[in-house]
Amino acid sequence: MSAQNRAVEGVTVVVHGDADEDSLGGLLDALIPQAQWCARVMCAGDKPGAAQHPLFSEHGIAWVPLAAGSGSGSLADEALAVSGEPAQWLWLLNAQSRPHPDALPQMRAVVQGSSRVGVVGPKLVVLDEPRAVLGVGHRITSWGRSLDDLDRGSWDQGQFDERRDVIGVPLEGMLIRGDVLAQLGGAESEFDAATAGLDVCWRAHLLGHRVLVAPQAVVAAPRPAQSGTGNRDRALLALARGSWWRLPARSVAMLITSLGSLVLLLALRRPRAARRAWSEASAVLWPGRAHRARWGFRGKAVVGERDLRGLFESESARRTAMRSVHHGDSFEADGSRSRVGDEVPRGRSIGAIEAGPVSEDTHSLTDEERSATRRWWNWPLVTALLLVVATTAARWRDLGAGLAPAGWGVAGPEINAVSADSPSLWNAWAHPFAGAGLGEVGQGPPWLLPASALAWLVERLPAGPESLHVAGVATAWFLCVSG
Repeated sequence: MSAQNRAVEGVTVVVHGDADEDSLGGLLDALIPQAQWCARVMCAGDKPGAAQHPLFSEHGIAWVPLAAGSGSGSLADEALAVSGEPAQWLWLLNAQSRPHPDALPQMRAVVQGSSRVGVVGPKLVVLDEPRAVLGVGHRITSWGRSLDDLDRGSWDQGQFDERRDVIGVPLEGMLIRGDVLAQLGGAESEFDAATAGLDVCWRAHLLGHRVLVAPQAVVAAPRPAQSGTGNRDRALLALARGSWWRLPARSVAMLITSLGSLVLLLALRRPRAARRAWSEASAVLWPGRAHRARWGFRGKAVVGERDLRGLFESESARRTAMRSVHHGDSFEADGSRSRVGDEVPRGRSIGAIEAGPVSEDTHSLTDEERSATRRWWNWPLVTALLLVVATTAARWRDLGAGLAPAGWGVAGPEINAVSADSPSLWNAWAHPFAGAGLGEVGQGPPWLLPASALAWLVERLPAGPESLHVAGVATAWFLCVSG
C-alpha cells in the first residue's frame, strides 16, 4: 500500500452546520460502515451525548469538540490546527448529511489513481429524495457564470458517472488533503459558504493539484438555501482567480453583457432575473473583495489560467445548453430555468439536459455544430480574407492622401472635389434657394443634413479646421466605410 493510501486511512471528519443531538447521531450512524478509514470526528460545541456513540466506544474513533463557529471553512482551519497533522485528509460533512456506506471507499479509490489529487468531491443528492441530484462538481464559465442549475433536481440515471476532473466541488462532502489546505492558507473569508468550496478548489488548481469528483460516492444532503449573492460572489471569484493581464478585458466584457442582460430582462418584466444580472454587474463595479482575495494569494500560483481552460464551460456552450431544453422552459440570468406558467419548488429546478448513458453510435449535435464552425474558420478562408484586404489596400494606396483630414477627398473623371465646410452644407439644407435671379425657396436634398454632421466631425480632427475640402473628406470616408 502506497503512502498516499495510508494517508487516506487517517481521515478526520469535520462536522459543521446545526449539529443537534438527533442530526449528529444520524450522521455518526452513517459513518459506522466507514469507520476503518476514519481517525477522529471533530464538531463545534460540546455534545456530551455524542461521546457515548458506538462509533467512538466500539470502533476506537476519537471525538474532538471544537470551539469554532458553524462555518465549514473556519471549522476546517480549526480542525487542521488542532490535529497538528498536515498530511492527513479532512472530510467536511454537514450534521444533517448522510453519506452512503461506500462514499469514503469510493473517494479513496479515486485518490489511488493519481498522487497529484488534492481535493475529491462526491455526488450530492437530495436528503429526502435520493434520486434527485443536487450536484456533481461545479460547472462554470471563466466569467463565473454557473451551469449547476442544469443538473440540480434531475433524476440520477447514471448520466454523470463519467465526470472526473472539475474546476471545483462544494464544501459539503469535500475530502481535502490537510497539507493542501495548509498550503492554501485555509478558506478565503471574502466569499460566503456557497462559494468557498469553489474558491478552495480553484486555488488548489493554481497550486498544481488535481480536483476530482467521484460520482459513485454519494452523500445525501439537505437542499441548499436560496442565496441572493451567489452570482455576485462567483463573478468576484472569477475576477480574483483569473489571470491579471486578462482582468481589464474580462471586467469590461462582463459589465457590458450583464448590463445588456439587465436592460433586456427589465424590458421582458423579469425582475428576479434582472436582479441577478445586476448582482453580476455590481461585482465589476465594486470589486474590492476580489482585489483583496487576489492580493492575499499573490505569488503562490504555479499554474496559469490557460492550463485550466479545459475545466471551464464556454459561454457558447452555456447558451447552447439553455437553448437545447424542450419547448416551454425559460431560463433565468444565472442559468436556472422554470417552465412558463408553473411554480417551481424552492431550491429545485425542472429537469436537466444531460442525458443518461447512450449508444456509442450516437453523435452529439453540439460537437457537430462546433466542428462546422471550425470548418468555416479554417486556414483557406483566413488566407483568402487576408488576400482581399491586402489587394484592397494596395489598390487604394493612392487615395490615402485624400482621406486625411487636411486632404481633398476623392476626385476623378466623374467626381469633382468638393470645397465646402459643415456650415455651408447646413445652410444649403436649412435655407435652400434655387432658380434664376433671387431664386425661390425649395426643398434641399436629404443627404445634406448627415453630410454636414460628418463634415463637423472631420473639422474636429487634427488639421481638420485648416482643410478647404472638409465636405469632400467626409464624403470620401463615407464611401470608404460603406464600400
